[in-house]
Amino acid sequence: MPSTLALIRNIFHDPRERSLAVGIWGAMASAGAAVGPVVGGFLLEHFWWGSVFLINLPVMAVLVLVGIKLLPESKNPAPGPWDLVSVALSLIGMIAVVYAIKEAAAHGLRWDVVVAAVIGAAALTWFVRRQLTLPAPLLDMRLFRNRGFSGAVLADLLTVLGLSGLVFFLSQFLQLVQGRRPFEAGLAELPAAVGAVGAGLIAGMVARRFSVRVVVAGGLAAVGLALAALEA
Repeated sequence: MPSTLALIRNIFHDPRERSLAVGIWGAMASAGAAVGPVVGGFLLEHFWWGSVFLINLPVMAVLVLVGIKLLPESKNPAPGPWDLVSVALSLIGMIAVVYAIKEAAAHGLRWDVVVAAVIGAAALTWFVRRQLTLPAPLLDMRLFRNRGFSGAVLADLLTVLGLSGLVFFLSQFLQLVQGRRPFEAGLAELPAAVGAVGAGLIAGMVARRFSVRVVVAGGLAAVGLALAALEA
């Protein structure tokens, strides 16, 4: 996601065009998450379960060819050295923490879960401390001292978690509780795609007229109210 934003920033230099491009990108990302259950449901009803993964191959092939042809080159003019220790620490930390969370949720606390959690936390702590001492860090942790940057990252994280949780649990509810077929359940979630596209396109225009802070806060409030309405 950060690489996509950097690419948009390098391609669109005009602020108005850039805000519109970010809005379209966000709309398409949200719409893809909403349309996914429809396509997946259709494939599950007519083909084997592995088809939901294979359907992405021709799409990615087209995107790779188009990207090579149209996307401009974008790179750091003064890149620092590639720190393999930092890469290893980030991988170990993330994998261990995710494993601990998933296993604890599925089977409860066990000794291997606790060990994985401790190893993951230690690796991520070491990673952060190492980035603060490197002259060319893999991830500049000082960016999080900027409240605007930290707030944007937190808002994005909460939005992704909310969308992922909604798509996952709503699909389970429609099929396991209401007894709908996979394709029918996907169609029931289709209005979310329409709303996501419209909201993403409108957000860029609203941000230019008011402020990004108002748009982000209003969007998070709207998502919270919608999730509360579903719970009720």
